[in-house]
Amino acid sequence: MDINDLSTATMLVTGGNTGIGLETVVGLARTGAHVVFTSRDADRGREALAHALERSGSQSIEVMPLDLASLASIAQFADRFSQAHSRLDALVANAGVVGGAVRKKTIDGLELTFGVNHIGHMALIERLEPMLRASAPSRVVVVASGAYTVADAGICFDDLNHEDDYHSFRVYGESKLANIWYGMELSRRLADAGVTVNMLNPGLVTTELGKPRPGEEQPAAAPAPSRSVAEQALFDSLPKPVTAEIGARTSIKLATSPDLEGVTGSWWSAGRPAELNSLALDAGQAERLWTVSEEVLRLHEPG
Repeated sequence: MDINDLSTATMLVTGGNTGIGLETVVGLARTGAHVVFTSRDADRGREALAHALERSGSQSIEVMPLDLASLASIAQFADRFSQAHSRLDALVANAGVVGGAVRKKTIDGLELTFGVNHIGHMALIERLEPMLRASAPSRVVVVASGAYTVADAGICFDDLNHEDDYHSFRVYGESKLANIWYGMELSRRLADAGVTVNMLNPGLVTTELGKPRPGEEQPAAAPAPSRSVAEQALFDSLPKPVTAEIGARTSIKLATSPDLEGVTGSWWSAGRPAELNSLALDAGQAERLWTVSEEVLRLHEPG
């Protein structure tokens, strides 16, 4: 990627049909790059495409279907993308879900939040890694969250599917900690490939994350368990929400800024480098997550 002339660059944004993802698509398209974004829902994807084309002034945006809750869909998408495009200069792993009060599963039987936010993106990036390497210098941007601090005991490796103990926000926090650990380990593994990997917290943003779509409403459930100390501390420290446009700025910066050429393995919040807590910086746990996640992927590899 010629960072000073993005007119020849191809960039991919997962979950670009709404919220931070849509604003990231608009911002990236304004740089002159060709932007591909994914949407699980075809109608919502078409609506978002029309919106992004109008707002960006670009005619070089396209939408492709992808369901990160299905490893078969991920494999099919990667095949279609690699056939349709010769380059992949930046990949923004933006899509995410927050599970409701009732535990749900992906098509492959994984707990939904962890399966989409972490496993789904890992499977996608693994399949597109050859394109990232061939397009180097290229970039991966992993959208995590300050909610990783809720996972103050780390990731529940002995119950990744949370069959024995499910609490929606705690599971979301674990998935965001997984995003960070995955990004750290990926940056280490790609250090000599010319592919940088950086992670970010977009801040508290007003989006539709966690809001069920029509037809997906969940039945009434028992009251949620009381918040843990880490959860309560996070809620108490939350600032006033910002718009999705502001929330997308860090993703756009990490994907396009010439000042960040060669910068990898870093954590950003609100557009600036930030510090992670000691648990998130645990390289041993990051490597353990990688190994366990690879086993999950092998176990559920689509035929």
